[in-house]
Amino acid sequence: MPIYEYRCEACDHELEAIQKMSDPALSECPECKQDTLKKIISAAAFRLKGGGWYETDFKSGGKKNIHDSGAGEGKSAGKEKKASSCGGGSCGCHSSAAGNRAISFLRRYLVAGLLVWLPLGATFLVINLLVGWMDNSLLLLPEAYRPDNLFGFHIPGLGVLLSLLILLLTGLVAANLFGRKVVSMWERLLARIPLVRSVYSAVKQMVETMFADKGRSFRKVILVEFPRRGLWTLAFLTSEESGAVQQATGRDVVNVYVPTTPNPTGGYFVLVPKEDIRALDMSVDDGLKMLLSMGAVNPADADGLAESEVKP
Repeated sequence: MPIYEYRCEACDHELEAIQKMSDPALSECPECKQDTLKKIISAAAFRLKGGGWYETDFKSGGKKNIHDSGAGEGKSAGKEKKASSCGGGSCGCHSSAAGNRAISFLRRYLVAGLLVWLPLGATFLVINLLVGWMDNSLLLLPEAYRPDNLFGFHIPGLGVLLSLLILLLTGLVAANLFGRKVVSMWERLLARIPLVRSVYSAVKQMVETMFADKGRSFRKVILVEFPRRGLWTLAFLTSEESGAVQQATGRDVVNVYVPTTPNPTGGYFVLVPKEDIRALDMSVDDGLKMLLSMGAVNPADADGLAESEVKP
């Protein structure tokens, strides 16, 4: 390719540029940024590729291998040599690109593996903790009848079966007339102990509210404006009977639990006017998933508002 020489008429800056014969002449000076660049010598030299890049200077008649000597005049000559080096893979660009591809490959499949094993590992740890806790119920059996002594080795999960059996038998006993009398006597005994009375009655009332067939606690996911107007947050309707609170406020208010995320066991209990809440067409399980994931998991059926008011 021919090498042309240019001189700026404004600042006398000189440069050489490698151009095709069909390329237009340069006009803007890279130093003063004015369109005063003039071509003074056409084809002052040629650069040819043959066992390397060779430059033939017509002014001096010399010939040199610029690939081996590293020489090259002007900015365009340096760019041409850099392109030649990159083509040969000696500048490190190819190794850098290969390294980036390797890192991207590892990141992609490591994250994919993490998405598989992390939920499995968390599920295994939780189940293992619960099974280990329920296996402690085997200590209620006489030592000679414990499975570890009968079989000679530990069988995990037998405590779960024993716990379910104890719950089933307790329910059968408490559901008949004799069992209800026994439970009533037991509760009257606990009611005589000051601290135990408060804890037992509160826990019993909460469990009855949550698990009773007619209970409506935590059965509906709602939206409330919290902590200020214009900001909506996910909450659970706990009760629609506020009694004295409704009489004091003179408004129809409902009890609402606003959980925190990602730990929904902590939160705020607020009394909200019924007209200020919006019921969602979403199950409690989906609402808890959305809270635990900090909004990353959005249920497919959670985009529709049911009604602007909660119906009893």
